[in-house]
Amino acid sequence: PGLARLAGRFPTLDAFACSGCGFEEWASVDALNAACPLLKRLRFGRDNALTASLGASEARALLVARLPTVVHLNGASVSRKERAEAEKRYVRVAVAQISADRATPADHPRLEELKTLHGDPTTARATLGEKGGNLAAQLLELTLRCVAAEHCAKAPLTRKFPVAHPSRHYLSTSPPRDASLIF
Repeated sequence: PGLARLAGRFPTLDAFACSGCGFEEWASVDALNAACPLLKRLRFGRDNALTASLGASEARALLVARLPTVVHLNGASVSRKERAEAEKRYVRVAVAQISADRATPADHPRLEELKTLHGDPTTARATLGEKGGNLAAQLLELTLRCVAAEHCAKAPLTRKFPVAHPSRHYLSTSPPRDASLIF
């Protein structure tokens, strides 16, 4: 793309309005990120072909994930929570695209950085007490075993539940020896 040759050319530019600039591929957004390393405020109009077919929230999430320095997008602040959620979603989508041969790692220049920051969605390496991480690491597996004599033939029931934050519930954050409940 034409913007790629501008990498690092605008080292102090912190605000940019690009409505109607003809962005047609995500590589142009990645090149904008490289060309303007201090970009803080961005107006990215819906009249760019790149985002015209996307919903407003989907387009915003993709822009937030691909532009790490932008803190104000289309007139609204980007919160830390919004950025983290957008980046996690971006990692899941990018990994899925690469796995399905619909994209290459070169199409997602921030992918490795974001996988290091938020975890790889294809592995469950985070622990229960960790904030952030991938979805698999934020699930608590619970097994219910029946000990009532009249129902002893029932098989144990195992389900996974999301854990909002370990400090908000009564469960210990240390790994249990036996994650079973008797009923």
